[in-house]
Amino acid sequence: MDKKERKDYVKELNERFNIFRINFVTELWVDKETGVEYLRLGNSELRPLFNPEGKPNINKKFKDGLL
Repeated sequence: MDKKERKDYVKELNERFNIFRINFVTELWVDKETGVEYLRLGNSELRPLFNPEGKPNINKKFKDGLL
């Protein structure tokens, strides 16, 4: 991936996700299209959060139409 492709990809990610910084190393990412929540710790990969039934957790504010 060259610099331009990387820049375009980062732009797409910023448009697709709402990113909430929890603390210095923890972020909650919410997919604007599906409402699925992901956790990111430091520079690690995104990890989906699951509800008690084992399905992806849908953000409550997304469900309520607030995101």
